[in-house]
Amino acid sequence: MIRYENLESVNSLEIKAFHLNLDGWLKNELFTWEWWVLVAFFILPWILWAILADKTKLLEKYQIKIH
Repeated sequence: MIRYENLESVNSLEIKAFHLNLDGWLKNELFTWEWWVLVAFFILPWILWAILADKTKLLEKYQIKIH
């Protein structure tokens, strides 16, 4: 019986630690300027590639013909 009670207390402490970590992340890291910089570094190269890539060469390489 003591072992079961210890497991319950450990489980409740793990849940509390998880929620503290999540709350800290939501309040201190999410949507900060550093977070937005990382999002921009992830998305901007794809946008630039879509704008600057020569679509005809890509289509020729994969032999896709658009009429």
